[in-house]
Amino acid sequence: EEELLASLDVLDGAPGLRVPLPGKGRLGVVIEPELDGWATVLFVNDVLPALEARDDIDITVFGEPLDYDEADEPPVVAVSARDPGERDPGSEQDGIQLGEDASRDWFDLGIQVTVGDELVPLPDLLAALAHGAEQLILPDGTWFSLDVPELHTLRRLVEEARALQDHEGEGLRINRFQAGLWEELVSLGVVAEQSERWQRTVGDLLSLEELPHPEPPAGLTASLRSYQLDGYQWLSFLWEHELGGILADDMGLGKTVQVLAAAERAREQGLLSPEHPMLVVAPTSVVGAWVREAGRFTPGLRVAALTETVKRSGRPLADTIAGAHIVVTSYALLRIDQDHLTDITWSAVVLDEAQAVKNHRSRTYLAARSLRAPVKFAVTGTPLENSLMDLWSLLSIVAPGLFSSPQKFGEVFRKPIESGESPELLATLRRRVRPLMLRRTKEAVAPDLPPKIEQVLSVPLNAAHRRIYDTHLQRERQRILGLLDDVDRNRIAILTALTKLRQLSLDV
Repeated sequence: EEELLASLDVLDGAPGLRVPLPGKGRLGVVIEPELDGWATVLFVNDVLPALEARDDIDITVFGEPLDYDEADEPPVVAVSARDPGERDPGSEQDGIQLGEDASRDWFDLGIQVTVGDELVPLPDLLAALAHGAEQLILPDGTWFSLDVPELHTLRRLVEEARALQDHEGEGLRINRFQAGLWEELVSLGVVAEQSERWQRTVGDLLSLEELPHPEPPAGLTASLRSYQLDGYQWLSFLWEHELGGILADDMGLGKTVQVLAAAERAREQGLLSPEHPMLVVAPTSVVGAWVREAGRFTPGLRVAALTETVKRSGRPLADTIAGAHIVVTSYALLRIDQDHLTDITWSAVVLDEAQAVKNHRSRTYLAARSLRAPVKFAVTGTPLENSLMDLWSLLSIVAPGLFSSPQKFGEVFRKPIESGESPELLATLRRRVRPLMLRRTKEAVAPDLPPKIEQVLSVPLNAAHRRIYDTHLQRERQRILGLLDDVDRNRIAILTALTKLRQLSLDV
């Protein structure tokens, strides 16, 4: 009997039926094999019929084997975003769907994969993909190939969503700042359901180009260039939907006027008032510029500048800022008066030159993050200076929940990208950030910029200054002439002399 079985080539058609015989150099037969998965399909569909067709073998089948047939239709992915706690009847089978967190920023994420009318158990699908399986068998015997790019992308996105959640052990959730992740999920299939609140924020953000674009507010005295108009409309949309963002235009492209235009529109819409003013935090040297620019471009906005601590002023902060639509302070005062500034609920917070909060371990960062406002904007021409953690710091303030802890962000994005292990993750990171960061370079908007004007102004030195300069000029000239015979060796001394003469020419 064993020799007969060993001679049956048909047994090679399914794994698990043969085993090497020790010392004999050939394969024997597993007398009581236990098959599962794809091996079962091959046995039932190929091996068993071949054995039954032989006259010299008696086959007894206990029970009724399933009909294992390949699915007629490809798998279909459907995603949904519901308000926390919503459930459909039978939602326990909805794959991954979940969370009871009532936070306004989080939504339950539902993912369903179906083949025809059959629901695919999502944990089984993800496990099969993770183990490199080539097929997945459904409980009714239907099977389908896993060699589908969309399914592998789905696995990657689900793993990313899990990795970036704040707490382990929860069901899968999605944050309203994770519009880029949602966009990729939607691209894999169809949208089964979106709550009204989700559609109002994330759905509109992803289709921003299709929405009505507000005209500049009536109270704005500046004429916005086309790219500034786009920036104003983007900021206004985020403000209206209580979504923060990073305005990262190059220096000199008018970021301040874009913010002021959005603030003026917010005032006209009732989103900005002296009862809930906007707080602008800027370097000390820029505080005065904000006051001047607001007076110039948005005269309807009353501005209060905080230039000394509450203790030194001797007045309550509420009295100092009474009646102001915009309050401007410095990062230094933010650190000192953090308790006073965090007592107020601002309509919005603007962090100008926001690279000041790039260190998430600094007091300045912690103070900025503790400010209370439904929307926060970071304004900076250099959102990324030294490390991807700079970007995480800004986004953790303006878009909390887009990425979770700095440790997880480092594991998922920073380390693989900066080490060069997974450069493709940089494109993923850009897609995640894209809806919430607007950056234009001078080269990109050059057609909208006015012609470059260069003026040379000659400033004559007064008599006393001229005498001092000429004295040093003659002295340095004689010294340099003696050094020119060996320029390479005396290069530093020559440059030092020229620098000294430039400094002496300054009209101070």
